[in-house]
Amino acid sequence: MATKVLGRLRDFASIEVAVLARIFTAISEVDYSDSVSRNRIRGKYPEGVGFDLGEYEAEGKLVFSTDEDYRDFLEEASKASPTGGPYAAVFPVSITYSIPGRVLAHDELQTCLIKSLPGGGSTGSALEREVGLDVGKILRDGRNPFGDL
Repeated sequence: MATKVLGRLRDFASIEVAVLARIFTAISEVDYSDSVSRNRIRGKYPEGVGFDLGEYEAEGKLVFSTDEDYRDFLEEASKASPTGGPYAAVFPVSITYSIPGRVLAHDELQTCLIKSLPGGGSTGSALEREVGLDVGKILRDGRNPFGDL
């Protein structure tokens, strides 16, 4: 089964979602992005003198290969949650994938929370299930988006 990372099928990809003591790997697709909304800093003149560091936002999605894997993930997320519901569970996502001309890339989605869940589906079906994520921070090849701040 080919795995899609950041919108492209990869020759090699390993995606791991760790919830409690269980690691989920039956994921057919992962996508994620981050951005910064900056404000212009102005002095006493009309021209801007620079920008602040801004507000960092990150989000992502996981696509579970089967409905059964998706439901197992929700069950573990509910157990890991302080409220007993999957939306409050915090977990990391680790992604390693091939890039032509490079050995491997390794990205990490830290402090993930479920943002959206699909509806419908029957237990044990071969249907894929997409889970939307709010992400605290994305480390690309171990690099913090703001360095050592």
